[in-house]
Amino acid sequence: MKVAAGVANQLGKPWVLDPAAVGASGYRINACLEFIELKHTVVRRNGSEIIALFWFR
Repeated sequence: MKVAAGVANQLGKPWVLDPAAVGASGYRINACLEFIELKHTVVRRNGSEIIALFWFR
């Protein structure tokens, strides 16, 4: 997924970060925080996912 995001960025293509169940485990939180650094185009989310992402950021 990281490679795909990097390629999309190199080609100027948009990509969507969907932090599904981001607060469910440490692995999901860390993975989503790494993906945020890859300069997503859009975040698909609900309120609880955004709160979890920015609580741990």
